[in-house]
Amino acid sequence: MNSLIYEKAFSTYKTHHQANNGGAETIVGIEIVNDILQEHFPFDVANCIETGGSHNWADGMAGFYFCLLSNLTYGIFHSVDNDINIHDKVINAFKKADPTLIGLHTTSDSIAFLNEIDFIPNLLFLDSWDLNLYNPFPSAVHTLREFLAMEDKMPVGSIIIIDDNYFSDFHNPTWVDCNNADGSIERITLPYHVIGKGSNIYAWVDTTIDCPWKFISTNPIDGSRSMIVIQKQ
Repeated sequence: MNSLIYEKAFSTYKTHHQANNGGAETIVGIEIVNDILQEHFPFDVANCIETGGSHNWADGMAGFYFCLLSNLTYGIFHSVDNDINIHDKVINAFKKADPTLIGLHTTSDSIAFLNEIDFIPNLLFLDSWDLNLYNPFPSAVHTLREFLAMEDKMPVGSIIIIDDNYFSDFHNPTWVDCNNADGSIERITLPYHVIGKGSNIYAWVDTTIDCPWKFISTNPIDGSRSMIVIQKQ
C-alpha cells in the first residue's frame, strides 16, 4: 500500500482528533499503529472490523482512523457493538466527522457477529467490553473469544490490534491511576505482566510453540495504555 495513504489516513484522523479534543492516549496509539501498518500490512486493500462502536472523541474515536484507511483503499469497514443505545451515536459521529465516508455499523453481540460475517477482514480492531481494572478478566475473556472466532478465517499477513492494555515489570511493579465513576482516582498496582483486553491473547502468542501469530508491537512498561498488535504468519 502506498505510504501516502497511511499519511493521509493519520493526518486526517489527527486533524479531527485535535479539533474535538480527543483522548490523548488514543492518538499516541493510533500513530504507533499507523507506523506498524505502513511497515507490515501486506495488502493493497484494508477490509476492517472494529468491535466496540466508536462514537465519542473523548474516548479517542479510534474506529474513525480504521474507517478512513478502509475508505482510502476502497475496502470495507464494519463496526459492531451490542449496546443499542449507541447505535445512532456511532453513525452520527462518523457522519459529522466526514459525511462522505462509507462504513457499516451493526448492533449485535460481537462474537455472534464475527461468527456470521459475510466478508473476511484482513484488519481487526478489538475494543469491546470496557476494561475494569478492578476485575479485568471478563473483558480479557470476551476479547479472547472474539479472537478465536476470527483467527482461522483471516488470511496470512492479516493484522489484529487489541486496545486497552497495561504492562508491568515483575521486578518493579507498575501502577495505574484508575478514574472511578464518582470522579475519584485510585492508584492500582498491576500484579501481572500484562492486564487488559488482550492479556489472554498476549499470553497465548507469547507461550505457544510455533504460534501462527507473532507480535509486531513493542509495549512500554510504564503504566500507559497500550495497543497489542499481532500478525498472522
